[in-house]
Amino acid sequence: MKHCAKCGKELLDEAVICPGCGCAVEGGHAAQRGKTEDAMAGYEKAARGAGITNIIGFLLLAAGVVCGVFLHVAVGSALCLIAEIIALLANTKVKKLFKSNNASITDKKAYQAAEKQLLKELKAKYFAFKLSIVLAVVALVGVIGFALLI
Repeated sequence: MKHCAKCGKELLDEAVICPGCGCAVEGGHAAQRGKTEDAMAGYEKAARGAGITNIIGFLLLAAGVVCGVFLHVAVGSALCLIAEIIALLANTKVKKLFKSNNASITDKKAYQAAEKQLLKELKAKYFAFKLSIVLAVVALVGVIGFALLI
């Protein structure tokens, strides 16, 4: 048995991530390393998908604003809400993948820190992923604005 270099918790020989603190373990089993690489590929695929969802979300947001101003405020509010949900899809997908891939992390703070670090890395690498959060906030402002007009 080996021990985590960060927290000292006892680890299985095939461990790649410490279940106590969530940090990477050097020299993990090759199959586990492949699994970790597959997980990272899944995160990156979800982050790249943010570009398409951003286009759809932006079009719905624009349609919502036009409908809210010229047709009916309730329709505009509904379209802005749908735009917000679509803009958050990539972020939600990454968080679901992270949760399923890291269910063994028992320390809540370590889990949150690892998730935060992953999101930070994806936002730095994929501008569309970062933009999806901005689009969601703008759509939320549209929903609230139209809801106040109703």
